[in-house]
Amino acid sequence: MGSFTKSPTVLTDLQVDGTTMVVDESNNRLGIGTATPQAALDVAGNIFPSADATHNLGSSSKRWDNIFTNDLHLANDRGDWTIIEEEEYLSIRNNKNGKMYKFVMEEIPED
Repeated sequence: MGSFTKSPTVLTDLQVDGTTMVVDESNNRLGIGTATPQAALDVAGNIFPSADATHNLGSSSKRWDNIFTNDLHLANDRGDWTIIEEEEYLSIRNNKNGKMYKFVMEEIPED
C-alpha cells in the first residue's frame, strides 16, 4: 500500500479502484461502493459501528428528519423486538418468545 509524505491536494474528482471510493468534487458527493453518488454520502453496502451498541446515529440536537426502512429491529440487553408494516396495520414481534401483537390504532378525523 502506498503512502504520502505530504497531504495530497486533489482539485478535481477522485476515484479509488473504480467504485471503492469516489469523490465527486463538482457536486460535493462521496460514494463508497458506487461510481455515481446521488447524495452527499452514498454507500452501496452495509455500514457497521466498530463495536456493538457503542455509537449513535444522530443525537438529541442533531436528529434525522426521516428514516426510510423496511421492518424496524430494536434490541438491547432487556428486549428484542421487530416492528412490521402490514398492509392495513402495524404489528410488533417479540423476537425472544415469538409472540406477535397488533397495534390498535384509531383514525383521527380531519377537521
